[in-house]
Amino acid sequence: MRRVILMAAVALAAGFATGARADEGFGFSLQGQVGAGQTARDVKTDVNVVYGLILGFHFLGPLGVEADYHHAENDVSGGHGTIKQDGIFGHVRLDIGHAVVVPFLYAGVGWVHFHGTAAAVSGGADRAVIPGGVGLEFQAKPLVVGARAEYQWNTQTIASQHVDFWKAVGTVGFQF
Repeated sequence: MRRVILMAAVALAAGFATGARADEGFGFSLQGQVGAGQTARDVKTDVNVVYGLILGFHFLGPLGVEADYHHAENDVSGGHGTIKQDGIFGHVRLDIGHAVVVPFLYAGVGWVHFHGTAAAVSGGADRAVIPGGVGLEFQAKPLVVGARAEYQWNTQTIASQHVDFWKAVGTVGFQF
């Protein structure tokens, strides 16, 4: 956790030092996302498709906020059922620099509903998660194309199992 805080502090300092997004005002974006994801830690699953939507609000300067929905279905390795998840996340986003290609960091909180046929989630489970990630966007406004990698720490066990999740997705959408 200390590394994440240190990384965010360095990125924040770098973003302010470069004057990221200093000449832009309020804006919003809507992007679709599709990629791959897999559970991590105690429950091992096959890599499978993740998809969803991201709604972003961009402020004066390098900061923004995002609302993210995603759906994922993963088969448990060894053929012992499927874990499905529907999640809603809120991120604070920090753009690093102001150019056509923009790297960024983000972190936040979320809620995930786990369900499916796997023993770990057979009765369903709702859990708070802490997502954190990095990304890169090509901005030819209004078109925005990007890629992100995210790790979600689950705050509680499910059936005595730690069920974290990672995803790598491509995004495409519009920013106004």
